[in-house]
Amino acid sequence: MPGAFLNVEIRMGNVIERYQKAPGAVTVALNNSLRRMGRKLVPELKSRTPVGATRNLRNKTVFEVYGTGLRQTLDVRQSARRGEFFYGEVVRVGRRPGKRPPSKALETWVIRKLGVSVAQAPGVAFLVARKIGRHGTKPNRYAQDTLRANMGFIRQTVRDFGREIQVILK
Repeated sequence: MPGAFLNVEIRMGNVIERYQKAPGAVTVALNNSLRRMGRKLVPELKSRTPVGATRNLRNKTVFEVYGTGLRQTLDVRQSARRGEFFYGEVVRVGRRPGKRPPSKALETWVIRKLGVSVAQAPGVAFLVARKIGRHGTKPNRYAQDTLRANMGFIRQTVRDFGREIQVILK
């Protein structure tokens, strides 16, 4: 999925053959567990996401549970983009030196973050783009920090789901 940084799929192992006893209940329990994770992770991720110039990355943070039966997956993604370019990945993993980004895309950022005037923005944006092209950018580890901070919750949610389906499938 474009902009996705987290993909959770709970592997079911030997539950599959026993699943036929109560497919609806197990499916609902899995869906509820994945949604519980999404409802916890999205606000935490938003609070750690860099504000940026437009707040789009923070504001476009969502989760979705898709799939059916035992093949449901939780996606947490930040779908902020400029044109067809999803820029959350560049914020999360950084950018290697090489081709410079389009300076037009940086004009709003230089106005809001550097405080330059609208008239100066194209020139300053060009200089920033050139520096990014020459030196790259460092990754911001906010997504990994969010996951690390919530691993206990994720593990507990999976354990709770396991206990719930044990009761359902007895």
